[in-house]
Amino acid sequence: METAREILSGYVSDMLLIEREIHAAVRRQRDSSSAREMPAAQGLLSRLEEQLDQHVAALKVALDRGGGGEPTLKSTLGAILGAAAGLFDRIRLDAQLSRMLRDDYAALSFASVCYEMLHTTALGVRDQWVADLAIRHLGDYARCIMEIGDTMPQVLLAELHAQGTATVDPGVALQAQRNVRAAWSSQSPEVSAH
Repeated sequence: METAREILSGYVSDMLLIEREIHAAVRRQRDSSSAREMPAAQGLLSRLEEQLDQHVAALKVALDRGGGGEPTLKSTLGAILGAAAGLFDRIRLDAQLSRMLRDDYAALSFASVCYEMLHTTALGVRDQWVADLAIRHLGDYARCIMEIGDTMPQVLLAELHAQGTATVDPGVALQAQRNVRAAWSSQSPEVSAH
């Protein structure tokens, strides 16, 4: 039977693997031709990469503090996530930026629920330091997810315009942002009579 410390160390180790996989994908996306064509999105990816750097460093400290060593890919969670991240990365590198951001949104959502699990576990085993770390990282990702959501309409409309499918109307991107924010806050989105 695992001790509380071993269980917590396992969760921290899994988070480190997850963060590293997301970091590798974001770094390649940031340097893609699609991201270079849209400075706002490239800036978002750069900020996300910096956040990931900080998370990885903090998780290493947490592992050292708890007596755990560096994680290996024997972790089922890490192996599954690594395979999925690698597949998305090969398929979507230099593809549509909107799809890369969509995949990042999904990866950060996955990481967020894993941080919730880490936070809860740390509280349960009475490790306030790790509980605080997990909730800080969860808050970082909540902000990143919101920023991706705010950037998505602008990126998608630019791609549609480049394909000749839509005109660039800044009002459409703003309306989409307002509607999405309203949906997240359980308010009814604006309905246009076009």
